[in-house]
Amino acid sequence: VNWWQTDVFMLQIPWSLKQIWQMRLVDLVSKWAGVPCEQTVMYGLRQYEAGARLLTHVDRLSTHVVSLIVNVAQGGLDQEWPVEVFDHAGRLHEVVMEPGDIV
Repeated sequence: VNWWQTDVFMLQIPWSLKQIWQMRLVDLVSKWAGVPCEQTVMYGLRQYEAGARLLTHVDRLSTHVVSLIVNVAQGGLDQEWPVEVFDHAGRLHEVVMEPGDIV
């Protein structure tokens, strides 16, 4: 995240709610992957402000075999904010997410 150019906030959620989300998301990912998955980390909710960029990166292979982005809510956008994802063949895909979407 380009934190040096614009504000990005980490929102704290109650531990009990975080546990529910973790259980449900692990179940969803396990069904999608077709194998049992183990939850290793959930960073929490981030609130991105105008001008924020989620910089291209690769997650930790030792802990992030599958990684999710969940669009919880959004509002006041002047333009679409696509998530850029490279597939295994190195092709770039732009995904415009709406609230409730998971990538």
